[in-house]
Amino acid sequence: MSCFGDPGDQQRGNAPRYLSYLRLDGIHNVDLSMRKSFVPHEGTKLEVRVESFNATNTTRFGNPDVAYGSPTFGQVFTLGPGFAPKRTQIVARFEF
Repeated sequence: MSCFGDPGDQQRGNAPRYLSYLRLDGIHNVDLSMRKSFVPHEGTKLEVRVESFNATNTTRFGNPDVAYGSPTFGQVFTLGPGFAPKRTQIVARFEF
């Protein structure tokens, strides 16, 4: 199956005139996780985890201004869809 198919001669297709999301950079996140397990007493277990999402805090920028003749042509004023700043969580789990 093709993503872009030919609708036929003299027939209009249903694709937009341009695909605006093609100007965006991809998502380049680095996620890290560390885990350590301890056995404080017989029959118990302590697990500690540290998880970091977008650990390098890489920004994803939105679309540039593409209005012809605009004084802000080519400038970016927004963040891209799906961008989340660095988030870190610490989890402790105790089993007995």
